[in-house]
Amino acid sequence: MFALKRSLPLKGAPFYIMLMLLIVLSLTIVAPIFPLFMRQFVKNDAFVGYIFSYNAVLLVIATFIVNILLRSIRKVALLKICIFGYFLTFLGFPLVQNVWQLLILSIFRMFFSTGALATATLLIRDSVKKAGIGAMEGLYFMFMNTAWLIGPVIGGPFAENFGYNWTFVFASVFSLIAFVILMVRNPYELPMQLNEHDHTFQNIKEYFKQKTLVLLYLMSFGLAFFWSLVYTYLPLFLKEQGFSSSLIGYAIALFVVPLIMLEPTVGRFADRFGSKIFLVFGFIVTGVFLGLSFFHFSPVFVVGILLAGCFGAACVEPVREACLFKGIKHADTTRFYTVYSTAFELGSLVAPLFFSSILLSSSFQWTFFSGAVILLACAVCAALMREKGQDHEKKVYYPAPGTKTVSLVSD
Repeated sequence: MFALKRSLPLKGAPFYIMLMLLIVLSLTIVAPIFPLFMRQFVKNDAFVGYIFSYNAVLLVIATFIVNILLRSIRKVALLKICIFGYFLTFLGFPLVQNVWQLLILSIFRMFFSTGALATATLLIRDSVKKAGIGAMEGLYFMFMNTAWLIGPVIGGPFAENFGYNWTFVFASVFSLIAFVILMVRNPYELPMQLNEHDHTFQNIKEYFKQKTLVLLYLMSFGLAFFWSLVYTYLPLFLKEQGFSSSLIGYAIALFVVPLIMLEPTVGRFADRFGSKIFLVFGFIVTGVFLGLSFFHFSPVFVVGILLAGCFGAACVEPVREACLFKGIKHADTTRFYTVYSTAFELGSLVAPLFFSSILLSSSFQWTFFSGAVILLACAVCAALMREKGQDHEKKVYYPAPGTKTVSLVSD
């Protein structure tokens, strides 16, 4: 095992990005068929959205539980527990026989997935200097989007040939590989120094005192509406139009191509020129293209319009978290990131409730158009934001004379 450990060349942020790539692959392989899998247990498409909202509630709760656990459990230890638990939950889906079993299993799935992804994200942040956050965020999202490209391309045809149950089993293998690699590598982590005021409600109060952080929260909340349309309602719409699981998988895979192409470059340019311009431009592009789908709502045109909108999303994804990290002290990273991460989770809760309610009384066409309005509102939030990252670094956080900067995570 020692020889195997030495044969793994990656360490620090790249190592944790590799782990996240494997974890996300498990998720993305089942992404094309997950709404269709849930559709077997409910009456209509709108109820699938309500189950996604239920999952989002679990996600928000899990986020705060993880924050509490991080006060007493080291990140690497929690990451091991969550990755292995995530692997086990995938093996449970083939055993589901009704909607109640699905809802119960979702509790474990959302806790373990939230714990794994949030903890790995914090470990990546601990491994990077502030000046390189934008570039690392771009690299991080490039690899995550690569998983979103590969996973649906594999998962859609696999499900069509072997069924939904074996697709879950196959997807679980990648989480198992991540767990084995983490156990073999077993990276060392220095104890984290918690802020003496590190309490959940105090964190929320202090977070929402800052206008820029509030606007970032609203933008992350709004972005969840776009991805809810892409990964929940588009597969349902395409299935209604007669598309196969394979074609749905290929369509979903297309949406990450713009993100893979642009996000590393956007991250580097955001380090040099600031984040605001990319946030404003990205939300406008995404909102405008999504709105155009209202005027010609055919399956192929909708896929093409959403694909064009993803070029705007590529300007937002790597920038929003980088903007957060640059605007706060390193000591506040864990507590403020936990609050911030609930924005996307809360959006993932509200978006299916909102869209499914529209779908029950109207059509997919109006559902997608309403999403465009929300994204344009996010562009207004971005325009109102005052970027503080660069001034923040200049004015405040120099180390005391004679001290050295030490990474929290080492190998």
